[in-house]
This record gives sequence, structure tokens and C-alpha cells, in this order.
Amino acid sequence: MTDRFRNLDLESSIPDSIRDFQDFGSIQKQLQNEWIGIAEWLKLGDRYRDAIQTLVQLYLQNRFDLLNLKQSPEEETQAPEKTPSDISEKHRHNAKELAALCKRQGGAWIKAAQFLSTQGDWLPREYREELEELQDQAPGISWDQVVEVLEESLGSDWNSRFSDIDPNPVATASLAQVHRATLTDGRICAIKVQLPDAPMRIDADLKFFALAAKMFKDQLPGLDPEQLVRELSRSILLELDYAQEAENLTRFSKCYQSSEWTVPQLIPELLSPKTLGMSFLEGTPIRHFLEEVPSTAESVLKTLCSSFMRQIFISGLFHADPHPGNFFITPRGQIALLDFGAMGELSENETSAYREVLSTFLFKQQEGLIEKMKQAGFVVNQPERLIEMLFKAKDKNKSEGIADSDKTPFSKLETKLRILREAEVELPDSFVLMARVLISLGGLLNQHQVKLTPMEWAAMLMQQQPT
Repeated sequence: MTDRFRNLDLESSIPDSIRDFQDFGSIQKQLQNEWIGIAEWLKLGDRYRDAIQTLVQLYLQNRFDLLNLKQSPEEETQAPEKTPSDISEKHRHNAKELAALCKRQGGAWIKAAQFLSTQGDWLPREYREELEELQDQAPGISWDQVVEVLEESLGSDWNSRFSDIDPNPVATASLAQVHRATLTDGRICAIKVQLPDAPMRIDADLKFFALAAKMFKDQLPGLDPEQLVRELSRSILLELDYAQEAENLTRFSKCYQSSEWTVPQLIPELLSPKTLGMSFLEGTPIRHFLEEVPSTAESVLKTLCSSFMRQIFISGLFHADPHPGNFFITPRGQIALLDFGAMGELSENETSAYREVLSTFLFKQQEGLIEKMKQAGFVVNQPERLIEMLFKAKDKNKSEGIADSDKTPFSKLETKLRILREAEVELPDSFVLMARVLISLGGLLNQHQVKLTPMEWAAMLMQQQPT
């Protein structure tokens, strides 16, 4: 084991407010030992030193806040009460630290930031706002590095395939970047080039995330960070498989025909393990479009939600990475769906069973709930406790003055997921993936203050397969 990990400098990154509380010494020693073990097991490189210190700082600060340390009466009277602005400022500072870390680390860390920024309201608003800046602002690579990948993938005469190619990327993503080019037959295309070191770094990054999830598990009540990391890992690994993405794009294109949305068309001759060619779609990222034309938010986002409900509950094949960086608005006003590396697929039985469960949640139908959940593949270990928790939550909202009508269907779904986990219900992986997609859409609606009523949501949910 190298001294650089054994002598990890935690002291310099620990806020003064934390150092004096009673349990700090034992917690610091425990953390030091845990992270030394991680460094030994993974044989981490120097780039993880920064990550370890930043995450330990965030962990200690959050743990300090959650402990709600007991003070003497004198201290309590002297200590000023924290205001909402104080809490927001602290969140903003920590969120900036986390976002900056993800940007410095690149690759899977950018993907993690994008993933976290779309997961409903279980993260404070300040974190979501800082992390969402990385949805379409990932670091890029040099043109020389792009050329190396093109030569390796398409041969030394790769440039004979193009009459023109722009060395400046039109988009940079977590694991790749995209260049606009013109083929010799005049077709304008987008060629996606995988970052040269992406596969080598991904495996260690994902293991690091899994270990960090264990560390933060007790700080996110009602959520399972380890399951979130598994979902993120699945999505990232799929994004590295361009042959699978090409198949996904082809299948999706055949399933969905609409005047309201569009997808790029595959260019097979540009497909390799590290390159993927598609027709070029002009457009503006949806986040920037809605900032420029906020009056269109309701129609655009409701159309987007309708598209995803159709994907899930009619064909069962759905885009499983719905962060805003993957949605563009074309000059014709269509919604362009991009990046088909991560897809979800449900059987006909699953779509029917999940529709029943979601309808029961939406309309608060206690009768038959447990049976429908079991038919959908849930393992309900404590049915009485689950029923009590689901309906007690509703009563608690009333007692706290929270009108049920104030909660969107997507927020209700997020609440139900938390309750299911607290009640130790075992959820099918495919249901969790589907729910996370819907919650991500709900987060986008909330950001732009667009409300989807329960009846609108139900109408989308109950769409039938065309005959």
C-alpha cells in the first residue's frame, strides 16, 4: 500500500464546525480505515485522491447535520437558529464542490452527475441545479485524439469517407463526443467518437461509486444508493456498446412514427466498436430552448411525457436515459430523442401489470393493491405494514397542510418508491428502471413549473395498443 493513501490529508478538507463535536475522532479514524481499505482493494490512481477528500468532506458535513448534536441549554440559547437561506447557502457550496469534482474526473462521473440531476426532488434543489449544468457541458478531447480513434476504427483512409468533417465537436458527452461531417454522397451526418480512455476508467469508477454508495446509504432515508449505482452502472456499460446502441436505434425507429418527435437514422458503414454514425439532426437542446421560449414549456413537455408513456405502455421499448441533454427541439418544432445506448424493454405482461400498479397508486385504491403488486413481481414481505405506511403518509400530508392535489403524479410515484423501500418491499429491476424514467420526466416538469394533472397522467397511462 502506498503512503499517499495511508496519509490521506482529511484534516485540510474538514470544516471547522465539525472538528469539535464529540464523536469526530472516532468517525475520522473509521473513515480513514475504510478509505485506506478501498485504496488497497482497487489500487486507485492519484486521480482518486481528490475524489476521496471531497467525498469525505461532504460525508462528514452531512453526518454532522444529521446527528443534530445535543447542546447544553446555554449553547442552545446562544446559537443562532439556521434560516432557510443559511441551509440553501450550505447546500449550494457543497453542490458546487460535487459538480466541480465530477467535471474534473470526467467520464463516468459526468454521467453520474447527469443521472443525479434528473432524479426528482430527493436531492436538494441546489444540488440538482449545479449538477444539471453538466447535462450538455462535458469536457471534450483534442482533434488529434479524435483522429487516432478514427484511424483505429475506420482505417488509415478514414477521411476518404467524408468530403468534410468539422474538427470542433457539436456536442461533448460523458463518454464520447460528436462531430458534424458530410459524406462523399452529400449526406450530412453526426459521427459519435468514444473517448480513448473511457473503457479503461469505467470499471474502477463504477467500483468506486459502489463503495461510496455504502458510505452514504444511511444519509438518504427511503432511498437505496446501492441500487441507484447499479442502475447507473448498467446505463454506462450499455453506452460503451455501440453495436447495441445501433440495434436499439434501429428497433426504436421502426416502433415509433410521429409528427411530434423524431430520431436520427443509423449509418451502418460508420459503425465500429468506437464510432457510431447517424443522420444529423439540427436543433437546440431542450433546456436552452425552454429558457429562450418559456411559453412553449407546457406543450413541449407534455408532448415529451406522452411520448414516453407511449413507449413504455404501448410498445414496451423505451429510452432509458431521459436527461435533458438527450432532447433537442428541431427547427420544425419536433422533439428529437438522442443517445440510445440505454434502453428499457418490458414484456406485454409487465406493461399490463405495471399499468395496474401505477393506476392503483395514482387513484389511491387500497383494495386489491397487494395482489396486483404480487402479480407484477413485487415481493411484499409485510403487507399490513405497507398498507399502513402508504395510507398513513396521506394522513400525515393532510395534518401538515400539504394538499394531495399539490403533488404531481410523478412526485407521488417518487413518494411511493420511498415507502416501498422503507417497508422492505423487493421491487422488480424493470419496474425501478421504468419508475426512474418517469421520475426524471417529473423533475423536468417541476423545473419548468409545468403541471400534469392526475387525469392527464391517467389518460396517457391508459393508452391502448393500436389494432
